[in-house]
Amino acid sequence: MKKILLLFILALQAFTTFGQTANEARSGKLVQVGAELPQMRLMQLDSSIINTKNLDPNKNVILMLFNPTCEHCIDFTKSFIAQRETAFKDFEFVLMTGDQMLPYLSNFIKAVDYKTQHRMTIGVDLDKKTFELFIYDGLPQLMLYDTNKKLLKLYTRDTKMETILATYNLAIPTEVKIADKQSSNKKNKRRAARIKNATRANN
Repeated sequence: MKKILLLFILALQAFTTFGQTANEARSGKLVQVGAELPQMRLMQLDSSIINTKNLDPNKNVILMLFNPTCEHCIDFTKSFIAQRETAFKDFEFVLMTGDQMLPYLSNFIKAVDYKTQHRMTIGVDLDKKTFELFIYDGLPQLMLYDTNKKLLKLYTRDTKMETILATYNLAIPTEVKIADKQSSNKKNKRRAARIKNATRANN
């Protein structure tokens, strides 16, 4: 009985801590519009370390908080890569995950078919800033910064490429609209398949 009570207390403490962290992130200055992109060190798969203070001062920045095993994160990154040299050629794209996710990073990079010419920073957070930035409302979490590295907008879950471009008041190429529609159709089919499989399992 004492053992069960101890486990309950530990679980309650963990849940309380999680809730406090989430609330701190939501109310924190770093996630408010106009907040500066914090200086953070990210370690990439090759152990090289990138500091956000060294990002190109003339480019907009998209910071994506992600989980390497998240399907939505993989889908979004693939879509971005497809438009990297057209609609998003003048952007810095930084993908950041918690340091505990390092073992899964190589599989993510393979899944999105990342190449060095795609010019993206993909790494784990060495400064624990994820806890201050993540608002616990779904993945991927996209934080859009202007060339002054000021936060313009924060999006979570499925975000269309044209939504991002519209945030920067940029023209939306036809190929981006087509890609968004194809991506949406693919997700709807996958969602329908999951529902169908779940229905079969329950029958």
